[in-house]
Amino acid sequence: MPTNDILPQIILNEGHNKDLTPYLMFKYAIKTEITRKYYERRLKKFFDFIEFEIGTKDIEFRCNEFVEKAKNNTNWTLSHIIRFLQYQKERVEKKRLLEQNIIKPGYKIN
Repeated sequence: MPTNDILPQIILNEGHNKDLTPYLMFKYAIKTEITRKYYERRLKKFFDFIEFEIGTKDIEFRCNEFVEKAKNNTNWTLSHIIRFLQYQKERVEKKRLLEQNIIKPGYKIN
């Protein structure tokens, strides 16, 4: 992760002369482009699941708007995060049940 004295220089080099936004903090906290893209895809899935700012594809806008809404309504935020986590948990459980029904008894998966 970039150190605090490097971060302002990165922002200046990229032409960002505004305050640090939640998206910029997210972006600069991740070292590799591949990892950042992976996390952005996961964020997009979360935002799509909760139907947040569906009309825009700009992940930076969605992130910043989500944080603003989260600051003003923590119950809304917590509710949506829990719903998403529950959905993911149910997906994993369904996969396990499906695997248990397909795999013959006594057969071990490594």
